[in-house]
Amino acid sequence: MFTTRGRGSEIHFTKPLTKAAVAKLAQVKSWFYTNTAEYGSPEHDVREDPIASTKLSDDGLTLSVKLKGFGKGDCWLDRIYEITFPETEGAFGKHSAWERLQAFFTLRAIPK
Repeated sequence: MFTTRGRGSEIHFTKPLTKAAVAKLAQVKSWFYTNTAEYGSPEHDVREDPIASTKLSDDGLTLSVKLKGFGKGDCWLDRIYEITFPETEGAFGKHSAWERLQAFFTLRAIPK
């Protein structure tokens, strides 16, 4: 599950994440689509959003991610965000996972 807070976002896991996996968090990428009468839209303004900090909860089930400059101005709204873990070997201890994990969400408003 993914939640957004005033200064960043939280990713909630069903199995504890290891601290080593957090170091492998590669990127946050975002873009937006335009609404048209035609089906589909290309991705617009694709950008890499630099991570300012991450914090793993004591139980390993919640990862807080803060992006540099997040929440300042309207440039954060109405965008699709993708967070990628490119390598997951050992990310959940002895539990298996896909080779690569991705989370997607659309941000319409930043909660206070």
